[in-house]
Amino acid sequence: TMADPCAPRGPGRLIGVIFCLLMTLILAREIGALLGARVELPGMSENPAWTSPSAIREGPVGTLEGVPSDGAGDAGVPTDTPATTKQPPYGVNERVRLVEVDETCHGEASLDLDGPALTWGLNHKASSAQECCDACKAQAKTAREKGEAKQCNSWVYCPLPECWAPDVWNHTKGECWLKTQADATDPKINFRGAYPPEFRKEHSTSPTHVPWQAGVLLE
Repeated sequence: TMADPCAPRGPGRLIGVIFCLLMTLILAREIGALLGARVELPGMSENPAWTSPSAIREGPVGTLEGVPSDGAGDAGVPTDTPATTKQPPYGVNERVRLVEVDETCHGEASLDLDGPALTWGLNHKASSAQECCDACKAQAKTAREKGEAKQCNSWVYCPLPECWAPDVWNHTKGECWLKTQADATDPKINFRGAYPPEFRKEHSTSPTHVPWQAGVLLE
């Protein structure tokens, strides 16, 4: 028969007993880990970062420090999703920040500004609202250098294939109107956001909201 290692005879008795004690402690630790308890072997240092399997299963979804987690997939991993402009529908007179232009343009996504035109957009095109705003800045800089009183401080841009307006013109993509306001902090506004219901009753061809993008320069 096979000898019992935990009950040896002769000189190896002490070594056998120690071996069996260690095996018992190791087995107890493994069983404790499976049950969510912690069993320290003699001589092991405290590890505050240790978490039992049961605590991991039962704990709430956490977050990485400074990074919110929605608990799905690679939770807590930051993303580089760029900000985008709010899309319609808009409310009547709702101010919608146009994030595609820099802050100095004070751009809005659905705004039609009034005011004298320094440059007519029918034959003045730009590739983007930012480019239109930059054109306004350039005109203002040149006018200041020449000592001219009429300086561009507002711009209006058509971002769509066609931009509706209550006039006789056919406005198309890229039109960039450079205008001047007596007070850029309080510009003259034709419409902002959605067209009022009573206005749409009188103008049956009008869209639900202002298709133009516009802004002012305050410096």
